[in-house]
Amino acid sequence: MADAVQTGSLQRDNRARILGSGFQIKVAYADGAAADTDITITGIKPGDSIISALHLNSNATAGKMLLHDLTTECRIKAADTIQFTDTSTAGANEQVLIFYISW
Repeated sequence: MADAVQTGSLQRDNRARILGSGFQIKVAYADGAAADTDITITGIKPGDSIISALHLNSNATAGKMLLHDLTTECRIKAADTIQFTDTSTAGANEQVLIFYISW
């Protein structure tokens, strides 16, 4: 009987994950920073997964907003904190847009 309960519990957990009730997709916006500098993203935590990290760069001369995908350069450092690697171009006078899965 214990196996049946455990199996049912596992099925419920898997169903919750598949149906989306086991996680949330969140979006955060913050000012950029120099490479290897902490950027505060309230609510993000180790164990969450970054879906996309976009660098927003306004090109005043062209009158356009440029997006650069820096997902591979972004990591969750600690609770409420992300960092971009030293090859990043997310400057202090620009912004970042982070999409992540929170478990």
